[in-house]
Amino acid sequence: MIVVHPSVPAKLRAIAVTTARRVALLPALPTLSESGVPGFEGSVVTGMLAPAGTPPEIVRRLNAALVKVLTDPVLVERFAALGAEVRPSSSEELGKFIREDLARWRKVVREAGIKAE
Repeated sequence: MIVVHPSVPAKLRAIAVTTARRVALLPALPTLSESGVPGFEGSVVTGMLAPAGTPPEIVRRLNAALVKVLTDPVLVERFAALGAEVRPSSSEELGKFIREDLARWRKVVREAGIKAE
């Protein structure tokens, strides 16, 4: 996501955000997809992971506690002021996102011929 901070010189002009949806902090700023790069999406996602084999009940309890914190209006407002959107989800949704994101970036690396050095 591109955010223009007040301390950035006025000569710099944001042209789009890299997220799939427009952001609340800059609602007039289009997405790259809207700007002619269809399907482009790039954003930062933060999630909490537990070790493999953690009992499902423990995962549910951790997730419920995390969702409770992430839906606190004070926290939501603080993140919004920083240009971040809080979107709590289930462990299944996060797992699905991680699998799909890895597959997408594997494809990019393969098609671009990127090699680790």
